[in-house]
Amino acid sequence: MLLKQMPQGGVSDYVFKIMITGSSGIGKSTLLQAMNQSDFTNQNSQIKQQNIITVVKLGGRNYKVKLNSWDMPGAMISLPITQTYFKTAQIILLVFDSTSMPSLNQVISQYVKLKAITKDAFLYLVGTKNDIESTEKIQILQEAQTQAMAINAKLFTLSGADPVQVNNMFQEVAKGKLLYRLTISGSSTYQIL
Repeated sequence: MLLKQMPQGGVSDYVFKIMITGSSGIGKSTLLQAMNQSDFTNQNSQIKQQNIITVVKLGGRNYKVKLNSWDMPGAMISLPITQTYFKTAQIILLVFDSTSMPSLNQVISQYVKLKAITKDAFLYLVGTKNDIESTEKIQILQEAQTQAMAINAKLFTLSGADPVQVNNMFQEVAKGKLLYRLTISGSSTYQIL
């Protein structure tokens, strides 16, 4: 099921705050634009906010999940006002260019800063530009897998130009957080269908 823009006045069963961070020019905004949603709410020229919804099926029931998504440049993590955004995040996507080792190294250093700020956020490493051929890409993605295991994060590799790949990633992220939320609330009999 494709993610859709949250209609005005729509009601969701669950709302999760998701931060998307990484270097500029690596495809963070493209992830949200791939959902055919070009209407970002600009807080300023660098921070963008957008709401998207998905329906997640667990235990025979459909849950409407709203992802309150924030596109935030990694260079802003150290700013006190920005730390407030991350402190309350439930999901964080650390986005890097899968053809650039420096962009992977940067999000790993961002992770170190975020670890001190966030408490229980689900972390994901997201390699973009997977459709671009590069001689270094295999080595970069192997290192990304090693880093993902080290920081206990799931790794996604995708192309922002492919809405199906992007949709699948957001769908899986929403399912993971919803399953956790239902489990800690005492409903531990759910499985992802």
